Amino acid sequence: MLNDKSVEADQQHFDRAYEAREQRRARLAQPEAAAQAADSKSSHDLRIAYREALARMRGPEEAVAFGRTDGEDGETYYIGYGLITDDHHDPLVISWQSRVGSRFYQASQTDPMGLTLKRVFETSVNTIIDHHDETFGGPDEAPVADGYQEMLLHELAGHRSGRMRDVVKTLQAHQDRVMRMPADQVLIIDGGPGTGKTIVGLQRVSILLYRGDVAVDDVAFVGPTEGYLRYVSNVLPSLGSEGVSHLSLVSLAPGAPPIRGEDEALARRVKGDGRMRELVERAVADRRRVPEESIELALGRHRIELDSDRLWEVMRGVEESGVPHNVGRRALIDRLGRLVAERTTGSVARMPMSAEDVVAAQPFMNLVNRLWPRLTPQEGLRDLLSSRRRLSDLSWSLFDDDEIESLFRPAQQRLSDERWTRADIGVLDAFAEELSGSPQRRFRHIIVDEVQDLSPMQLASLRRRSVTGVFTLLGDLGQGFGPFARSNWSSLLDDLGVADGHESVSLDESYRIPASMMELAALIAEEASIPTRVPTTVRDTGVPPTATRVSENDVLRTTVARVRECLTDGLSVGVIAAAEDIERISGAFEYEGVAYVDGREDLSGGVTIVPALESRGFEFDACVVVEPARIVDEAPFGLNLLYVVVSRATRRLAIVHADELPGPMSRFFGEVEGEDEDQPHGTSDEDVQLEPVPTPAEGAGVEALSDAALVPPDRVESKIDRAISILRMVAEGHTYEQVLAAVEDATYVEIFNAAGLGSEALASRRDRGGPPRAGLPWDEDEDRRLIESVRMGVAPGVIADEHERTQGAIRSRITRLVAEGRLEAKYLPG
Repeated sequence: MLNDKSVEADQQHFDRAYEAREQRRARLAQPEAAAQAADSKSSHDLRIAYREALARMRGPEEAVAFGRTDGEDGETYYIGYGLITDDHHDPLVISWQSRVGSRFYQASQTDPMGLTLKRVFETSVNTIIDHHDETFGGPDEAPVADGYQEMLLHELAGHRSGRMRDVVKTLQAHQDRVMRMPADQVLIIDGGPGTGKTIVGLQRVSILLYRGDVAVDDVAFVGPTEGYLRYVSNVLPSLGSEGVSHLSLVSLAPGAPPIRGEDEALARRVKGDGRMRELVERAVADRRRVPEESIELALGRHRIELDSDRLWEVMRGVEESGVPHNVGRRALIDRLGRLVAERTTGSVARMPMSAEDVVAAQPFMNLVNRLWPRLTPQEGLRDLLSSRRRLSDLSWSLFDDDEIESLFRPAQQRLSDERWTRADIGVLDAFAEELSGSPQRRFRHIIVDEVQDLSPMQLASLRRRSVTGVFTLLGDLGQGFGPFARSNWSSLLDDLGVADGHESVSLDESYRIPASMMELAALIAEEASIPTRVPTTVRDTGVPPTATRVSENDVLRTTVARVRECLTDGLSVGVIAAAEDIERISGAFEYEGVAYVDGREDLSGGVTIVPALESRGFEFDACVVVEPARIVDEAPFGLNLLYVVVSRATRRLAIVHADELPGPMSRFFGEVEGEDEDQPHGTSDEDVQLEPVPTPAEGAGVEALSDAALVPPDRVESKIDRAISILRMVAEGHTYEQVLAAVEDATYVEIFNAAGLGSEALASRRDRGGPPRAGLPWDEDEDRRLIESVRMGVAPGVIADEHERTQGAIRSRITRLVAEGRLEAKYLPG
């Protein structure tokens, strides 16, 4: 430990640097004078540069530095987020991205890198409140590492919010070395849950930009979903690296069509298969047709006969040039237009036509459209998938009968209504290349996260967007759970088209997952035979995972109870379940008044509900996992998916289930054959003191009331009206006691069972012509419009038509808004 005078000197340096930083901040915050002195382009660039410089300095509430190094040469450097200089431009603080910064992270007892001291500061605003030292001396001098490990663990245990944060302060030496590897190579960063591969990849981008290896317009970060991109979106700007393109796999589709459908498992696999590329080529070529007989073209007083052999010769000449389909169409118009114009010069009685006049004539363009139609990717794929005949004719030698049948999808009446799926994205992109060539936006360096089970078609989309073939690939073979999950990286590199060598590094220490939770993850990994080593952990919380087995009717109320316990302890909570259970879980939370956000769209709330299939990469203080057996059933490699799910929490993990636990999880919690199935594991369901919870999917509304985990009564038609009556009373705000009094012989159990029976009946009625938005969740914008309409006195029937919902749903939502205090009680439905 160094003496107090040293710390006093540090504080004086902090004060001096703070004053210099804030003076510069004041100048950077007002760039108008400099911008006005420049032209438009320079002014724009100047403003961006000022904004990035401000971001690198961080906010005025943050300390100027977090570290210090003393060298054998007597030089002392303070390490922070960005360079701070005095009035003479001498450095007061050095950026962590610099070479000097690398010594702060990488110096060790075996290789001090010329340092005698590394000091880490703990601060409150810009005041030093503690420090931890590591000294490096000669062979006769014992090293000192004062409390640094404790400080690291404290920092790692901090609360998780709805956004990923940088880890500049807690970077480890091996992580720093990976970030600084050369930019001109394909780099695979392989790491298990909690090892920090995503943040290492993002901070690698920041270092590449800092070193000038790439320009900001040349870099793209690709993530699996839009929700995931929002989760990581603030990391690079917080490091002063703004302007980097963030792309989701869905956004790679031309025209970014909305995802409205979902494929069956076989169709997903076929659409992702590399053989689809050849099917796309055949489908586009099939749209170019030469008539078997000669064609007479009428252009005003001219009658031009074009024989099929001559047309084929012209078209073949264009095809042999190898240009994309729509580019070739323009070439065909030019060549055929000149040919037809020449044919109009043979008669003295008729004025010859120029090629421009021919091309402008509608009959000529009608002919071109027959021979070589202009296509969009969406038109090409819809026309292919909606014809069994075309699929069969074009798929010879590529797919078997079952695969061909899996691709068939009836076309919607309008192209804008087509039910595109995620698996369509790679195929649409292949159509775009075949029709128009390479994408307009391409990059010199692409960082791809969660790459381990991308399909060959998705990888081809990424390769099209690379100018250089240089990638940083982030993934974990153990977290691959889709149809293209891989056991090694070589097959992925082949599909990506990486011909030359690559570098692969592994991150083997988990800083996020507590040891007790990693023990459960390791059991699942062993059962799944995942192809990578489970990382070792550096921390534990002392709170082991728990599993509570309850009756099927109690799954939802127990889930709510577990979440409330976590919220009471100030933890952010992720609720993870099978995709088909998300709606009913959301409905229970709405009914119970527990605020939440949909993890597919946002992660900024205290409670986030996210489907297991989209949970990869996220982290929460606590996770409540609902029905793990149903999660396993969702994916081709279901145990791999469960391995992902149980490794999302940094402090607490709770399992709620009615079905039997999957094998490795059952062993972990000690479930044995013959055990009383009503008994929970880890906690008792007797401590859950909630009234039974009906499960409306849109607050207290009636539409889409469903609970797949409930055991409904036999689907006897005479029970349906009774069930719906019960549900309507609950939805309209009646208490359980009022329902029991109003419905003869009703019981609490019947109220629960009514959810299952009523949902099936209501869904069936919607399928026979119900409103388009029946059963869908309400959002803030729709609530706002509803409140305005109610206050203006708009009739309920008109409001229902405007919102494309039933009048019952409108009444239910109004009741909910009044209960929440967002609408006056006088507007309650009569």
